Amino acid sequence: MHTTTNNNNNNQRRKTTSGSSKLGGSEKLRDDFSHLERGITNIDETRGCLGRSNPDGDTRDCVGQRNEKETHLILEDDAYNHNEWPKKARVNSSGETIKPNLRSNMDKFSVETFLDDHPEFLSDYILRKVPQSVLEKWLFQPSYFNLGPIAKVSPHPQSSRLKRNPKRQRSRSFTPLRKHSATAFEEGGLSTPILITDSDGQHSFLRTPSSRRTSSNKLSQLQVPVPQVTVTPSQSKLDLTSIHDTIEEAELNADLLDLLLRILRGVDLDWVVEELCRGTKSILGLDNVEVFIGNGSNILNGDYHLLDQGNVFEKTKTSADRLFTGVLSSQETISRTRPDLILNGNFVTSMVCIPLNHPLEYHCFGAIRATTHGDRLFDESLFNIIATFAAFALSNNIEKSEMGLEITRSEVFLELAHTVFREHNRIEPTIKTILGNFLTMIECERCQILLTCEDNPTIFKRVYDMQRRDLNEEGQCKEGTPHEGRFPINLAITGEVALKGVKINIHNLEQDERFDCTLNDDAGLIHRTMLCMPFRDSETERVLGVISLINKENEGVFTENDERFVEAFAIFCAIAIKNANDYEAAIKATARVEVAFDTMNYQATSCIEEAKALATEQIPSSKSLCLDEFYFDYMDMTDMDTCKATLRMFIDMGLISRFHMDWTTVCRWVLTVKKNYRNDTVSYHNWYHGFNVAQTMFVMLRKTGWESRFGQLDCLGLLVACLSHDLDHRGTTNAFQAKSNNPLSTLYATSTLERHHLNQCLLLLNIPGNRILENLSENEYSAILSLLERCILATDLAIHFRKAQAIRALANDEQQLDWSNADHKSLLQSAMMTAADLAAITKPWKVHFHTSNLLAEEFWAQGDIERENFHESPQPMMDREASLAHVQLDFIDKVCQGVYEDMEKFSPTLHPMLDGCMENRKRWAKIEPGAIARARNL
Repeated sequence: MHTTTNNNNNNQRRKTTSGSSKLGGSEKLRDDFSHLERGITNIDETRGCLGRSNPDGDTRDCVGQRNEKETHLILEDDAYNHNEWPKKARVNSSGETIKPNLRSNMDKFSVETFLDDHPEFLSDYILRKVPQSVLEKWLFQPSYFNLGPIAKVSPHPQSSRLKRNPKRQRSRSFTPLRKHSATAFEEGGLSTPILITDSDGQHSFLRTPSSRRTSSNKLSQLQVPVPQVTVTPSQSKLDLTSIHDTIEEAELNADLLDLLLRILRGVDLDWVVEELCRGTKSILGLDNVEVFIGNGSNILNGDYHLLDQGNVFEKTKTSADRLFTGVLSSQETISRTRPDLILNGNFVTSMVCIPLNHPLEYHCFGAIRATTHGDRLFDESLFNIIATFAAFALSNNIEKSEMGLEITRSEVFLELAHTVFREHNRIEPTIKTILGNFLTMIECERCQILLTCEDNPTIFKRVYDMQRRDLNEEGQCKEGTPHEGRFPINLAITGEVALKGVKINIHNLEQDERFDCTLNDDAGLIHRTMLCMPFRDSETERVLGVISLINKENEGVFTENDERFVEAFAIFCAIAIKNANDYEAAIKATARVEVAFDTMNYQATSCIEEAKALATEQIPSSKSLCLDEFYFDYMDMTDMDTCKATLRMFIDMGLISRFHMDWTTVCRWVLTVKKNYRNDTVSYHNWYHGFNVAQTMFVMLRKTGWESRFGQLDCLGLLVACLSHDLDHRGTTNAFQAKSNNPLSTLYATSTLERHHLNQCLLLLNIPGNRILENLSENEYSAILSLLERCILATDLAIHFRKAQAIRALANDEQQLDWSNADHKSLLQSAMMTAADLAAITKPWKVHFHTSNLLAEEFWAQGDIERENFHESPQPMMDREASLAHVQLDFIDKVCQGVYEDMEKFSPTLHPMLDGCMENRKRWAKIEPGAIARARNL
């Protein structure tokens, strides 16, 4: 469809021109300029997309492809049919021969466009056709690659500005992006800020696109001076009719249009300037053409381009001369026609210097000057037209170049961040990487990083130093660097930076009174210039340290661009250094934990000799110990008797043989569990409580027959959970842990003590010599860990109250217990853990009253602490002055009675537990508060 349209347009043009032999006919010109306007509009729309992402979010396509590919398509397909262009050479007013080369250029563009649209063909062609030597040359010279999604061979000479490598995965032989110095971007003309500060004072790398990248730029907005009138470009609109007439009268339409097209479609700034100079000189018959383009914010310093009488094109970096300065400052055209004007050592007959203004923003970014010597004059009106289109083309290329540089600069910082954060987990390698990159990026002789103390920012706890000579030829840090505290520090300057958090840039240290000249002898180098900047913690804004750069290379000074790079890179440095410090602190904390764990293992584990002695003891039967009775009494048993009774429970349930437990290991584990209760300091929640809870669970399983229902794995988990459910109990409640800011409350937000007991249980099970579960299969081990967690947490009454309604519903007759239902079994096991934990309330009065007093003493001790330290009145159960009988009656009525009523509904064989609870209630109801002390002596 596209080709057909082009052919129709070509045929139409042939019909129009067949009746006229005059090349510069008005109809032909009008057709040419209409297409030129369409081409410029598309170029301008492409230019407007600079800095904006396409719908796919890829900015690079917009910058690298559309400016070149789509513009070339438009100019080739619509603007000009090269078959109509004259194939014979033309002669301009100065007698020079002009050879038409548009067709050859169009052919190149067609090939390039095809390659852009068929990257797979290009890759295949390179693999088949390009010699290996050429590929290796490309590989080791990254400058061959230009901006774009694939490597392209540009039809124009490469720009002197910084080149980009678009491939993110580069060969290791390529120079890393981070090795680009800040000076290279400054010399490339990039002067935009790297960081912005939002309304909250926070730094950000995101910048708002400027108006020149978001405004629509139509040809009607392009402003051009009217021919034969000396005015600034901002004084009039583009008048196509006047341009048509001027070009038609001069009979130079083909040459002028060829020049305009070439500079408008140019994609390289230096190439556009050179083509502009050569084309302008050829068309107007000039002696010299000079173009000055300011460098970023400093418009009076920049690139000076000269095409002299001998057609030698030169480019230098310099300051604007007097005439250029006048034009750049006033933004007005200066025109001189007199024989006594001397410029560049020659008498000038005619000279016109026109400012190059941005087409939309109207700020001046450069100037173009045309001069003739002798008696010759030139047409200033055509020069005005060329200058106006040149301003458009050059501003477009400058913006594109700036955007390319800005993208490259962003990639540099991304690679810097990747390098700084990559695999660095200690402070020394992190600092080493940072110092090496500062030396390379800012091009200085010496770099220091000074880390401040948290309490006093003017005191530096560690100082790292590196010099340029510490880097090898590839820019890598040598072994043994960075050096810590190698050279003295400029304390007066660095201390001020750390204290005030400001930057200090000194261009001449000898004249600064804060500098100590004796440091030159100590450091072994002459301090000339210095840039000192702080870096901060992004969260607290505390100054973490100071970056000190000494002596810009080539005897230069640290510029504002250097400050921007250091400020931006310092953000990554602060994060990396803070992470390294935190990591080192975590490593040390882990080491301390490991040491503490080893110490605890030694202290917590029972003696192996004691375990071997227990292993040889005769274990009494359950009947002789009354282990399988609800009225079991432990008060006359010794510690060794309780351990033997525990072993008897494991034996009678067949757990040791079923799970292939080592007998000595089981004995040692029981002794270890007993040792890890605070038996000497905690009166109730100690080993004897854990043992009694386990005995109650053993009775419940045996009397009800649930032992076979649950299976031996669950029975093992229930016994282990009961014995371990209060390990390392501190004699205080969960609420007290939070109130006293105990570290346990930090570790565990809910069920604080119960989670600690669980953690201790798992810890003991994993201590060498105590691993009674080591022969379980993987599935069995996973299942028993889940059961231990569920059952130990179930001893938290807060959890019990949340489950009480579901347990009661399960215990009622209308909902029978389903043993195949995992949820039913889980609820029943939770209820059994609560019933066993509170079982002291069901024991014979002698046992119950004794344990009640032990529990009261524990609670009263907590109440005394609350009253004395927290100045609070404790709850009644914690209050030494409250009636113990009333507290016990209240606890039975609100908690215990309901628990054992539910258990009786699950199995009538558990009725003795409810009977014991209610019998003890009757006893408490008969006791007067004053008689409690006497009752303790019963």
